[in-house]
Amino acid sequence: MSGKIYLLVLLAAILPQNLISQIDISGKITCENGEILSGANIVLENTFIATSSGLNGEFVLKDLKNGSYSLLVSYIGYEQ
Repeated sequence: MSGKIYLLVLLAAILPQNLISQIDISGKITCENGEILSGANIVLENTFIATSSGLNGEFVLKDLKNGSYSLLVSYIGYEQ
């Protein structure tokens, strides 16, 4: 019984830390004049994690580890 209680306490201590350490990155892709760019590609630099902007230009990258990231955005007809 003592082993089960110890495991439960350990899980209770670790679980909140894992939930806190995950973040979402979201935003809206527009050009300089404010025009919405739907279908833009958004990539986390030096990873294979990517998404594209929706019809309203908004995007979300979910459940990332807490840290600093650089985003690369590309869109047909625009220079990178």
